Amino acid sequence: MAAPTFSRLIVLKYTGPPPRPAPAVEEPTPDEYYEHAVEEQKARSAQAQAEATKTQEEASKNKSMLGKLGGYTKSTLTQLGDAADKVHQSIESSARGQLISRHIQQFNTEFPQLAESSKYICAYGCKVMHSGQKIEGTAFVCSTAVAFTSKLGIRDTIPLNEIASVIPSVALPTSRALNGKEDSPPYILPLPHPSVQGNCLQLFTTDSRIFQFLEFDETLVAVSKQVTSTVTGTAYDRFYNFLDHAWRAFVQVPLAITYSS
Repeated sequence: MAAPTFSRLIVLKYTGPPPRPAPAVEEPTPDEYYEHAVEEQKARSAQAQAEATKTQEEASKNKSMLGKLGGYTKSTLTQLGDAADKVHQSIESSARGQLISRHIQQFNTEFPQLAESSKYICAYGCKVMHSGQKIEGTAFVCSTAVAFTSKLGIRDTIPLNEIASVIPSVALPTSRALNGKEDSPPYILPLPHPSVQGNCLQLFTTDSRIFQFLEFDETLVAVSKQVTSTVTGTAYDRFYNFLDHAWRAFVQVPLAITYSS
């Protein structure tokens, strides 16, 4: 049986030099933030256990019955709080692990050659501009590339060393979209001011293409926030963070090319 064939994304082309890259994302990656939160929780648990042990020892030395009762009650409450934290952490870790496992399996299936030579980093549902229209799919970031796949039979990869600029942008609805034409392409422009919240990423490549990622699926992030306290920001924010860190880890940014002033 012949292997299925896939089309590549048809995207905008630009002329002249690409825009200069946006400043580097300084915040730690969501994974680093999670790991730091786990370490903090372990430190709190160790401190709580030490305090509970100390309280029990002091209670045992207290000759009065009320003193002993108060000491043991305080120790028990401390241990119960620590146990509750551990249960929450266990649920969070399990849910996170299952989610990552599903994404890695999808990445390995959709991009087997890329998976053999690269480390999976993240995956987010989103839309990409293709031939002037938005198409829905999944965007992956790995250690060497950005990849996109859609159920429409479109699959494409963008090597990180071919990305000249990552530009945080905003996708605005046009009058056609506001009048009920949901498939109408948005008006996309770089963030006009730092106070404007981005919702779209434009990747300018060294071969003069512009890949536009937008409408990141917030469902998964919203569900994750119900079982974890370590998920912050929007899906767009998290994807941008992962991508910017991966890109700058793989290549020297800015590239040794001419950028527009």
